[in-house]
Amino acid sequence: MDKDLMKQFREKFGKNPQRFKALPGVSSRWPADRLVLMRAFSQAGKPQAEIARTLSLDRTTICKKLNSVNWTEFEACLKEALSEDDADFAKREVDLYNENLHRRTENKLQDMDLKLETFRRVTEEMVIRHLVPLPNFPKYVPQKKSNRVSVPEHVVLLLSDLHVGYKFDKEEVGGTNEYSIAIFRDRYLRLKKSVVDIFMLHSKMYDLPELHILALGDMVHGTMLGGKWSPAYFETDVFSQAAVATEAICDMVMDWSQYFKKISLNGVIGNHGRGGISRTSDKSKVNWDNVMYANLKARFAGRDNVSVKMSDCWWQTVDVNGTKVLLLHGEHLSGKVAKLVAEEQALQSILPQDSSKYDVLCVGHVHHSAECETSRGRVFVNGSFVGSDPHGLENLKVYSRPTQTIFGVHPTNKVTWKYNLDLAR
Repeated sequence: MDKDLMKQFREKFGKNPQRFKALPGVSSRWPADRLVLMRAFSQAGKPQAEIARTLSLDRTTICKKLNSVNWTEFEACLKEALSEDDADFAKREVDLYNENLHRRTENKLQDMDLKLETFRRVTEEMVIRHLVPLPNFPKYVPQKKSNRVSVPEHVVLLLSDLHVGYKFDKEEVGGTNEYSIAIFRDRYLRLKKSVVDIFMLHSKMYDLPELHILALGDMVHGTMLGGKWSPAYFETDVFSQAAVATEAICDMVMDWSQYFKKISLNGVIGNHGRGGISRTSDKSKVNWDNVMYANLKARFAGRDNVSVKMSDCWWQTVDVNGTKVLLLHGEHLSGKVAKLVAEEQALQSILPQDSSKYDVLCVGHVHHSAECETSRGRVFVNGSFVGSDPHGLENLKVYSRPTQTIFGVHPTNKVTWKYNLDLAR
């Protein structure tokens, strides 16, 4: 082995030892540099005992290795590895990795197929061995409709986190979602139809005289200086946001008034609609959500079947068919949905006595629908019109679909049914 070959080997081995791992005879005990050195000593005529001392091995090991390696093949492979440039080596490594991965995957699949076939055969034998004929099924007999008068139920729609004026593209959330005023309009029309579908389904069983719309805030996306949200995601000014939200809710209420004898809207404020530049820069009631509620109240003035009530406080209690419902936006609840039980207990201690006596707590804000039970009753967390957005995905690592919650309330059985209406379908 000439000096130039040895020099090239030392340079390339020092940069990337993996280049020579496929040489004949290479193993964990016999790395390429040890084999090359032993071959060079042997060709130089050094006795095996001296080679053994230099490599810190015994003479028998040196003798066995010298006789077991095909040195002609070794030197040919060594020259080929030295002549190969970095790009070709990298490509060969990738191809080798893919080949090994493909082989391992095929072996695993074959193993899985064998296990599945064994399981199928054993299960089939067991079923046949224990098969007992079933008795004759009773024939279906259509049930006659009862003539008794059913108890009316009220319908509750949680409406929150519309974020009208919020805009982001698919590319900004990895293709998972997008939002704009145009998409908001599509989703509110889908909600309008879904509520009618639910009415038509349940009205076959009992009367549904009243619809209670509980607006939980963040109806608008707000002003650019109203919070810590980025001004880069605004499509229009807050005045236009409130106008678009007002028209959408008017359209839904007018359509639903064909089906419900009475519709009431009770609203609380969210954090995005605040009028000041921070949470404490103005009174809580100075909020663009309240501007929208006031607009709705003026639009429906004089109609006996539609009422609108807003709150100067950040919560409001509503009686729904004998069930006390507390509604608030949810900004004041710290942590995630899992902490709602503890937060709900703390909420009872700070509310006035008449407000703290509620059966159902309804909140929004987190853009993710959820439900939990407490010692007092049930907690419903409403979804949003937005779904997954840049803030939720990047900072909270939360994916969510755009949903709104609807449920029914019986005068004695309280909440009897509930749906999360998907606005993206």
